[in-house]
Amino acid sequence: MLKTLALTSTLIMAGIGGAFAQTTFMAWGHDFDLSPFRATEMQVATATQRGTGKSFNVLKLKNGHMMAVVAIDRMSGAPAATADADMIN
Repeated sequence: MLKTLALTSTLIMAGIGGAFAQTTFMAWGHDFDLSPFRATEMQVATATQRGTGKSFNVLKLKNGHMMAVVAIDRMSGAPAATADADMIN
């Protein structure tokens, strides 16, 4: 029993470690590099559209701007790129 528990926990930790160590990913036919993840404090709120009741997350950036966090397929008419100054660093 102890051997099975140790093996299971080792496999789980190996999977989690691999996910945390990931520095690249591919989406929509493009390759992306990730900066290292670090623990930061963010101001997050939920915005709800009055007419439809649909909601999404909103982040308040360091420069005071707001950034909506929605699924990419919900972003019709979104700009093609975000300025580096607006990225969360």
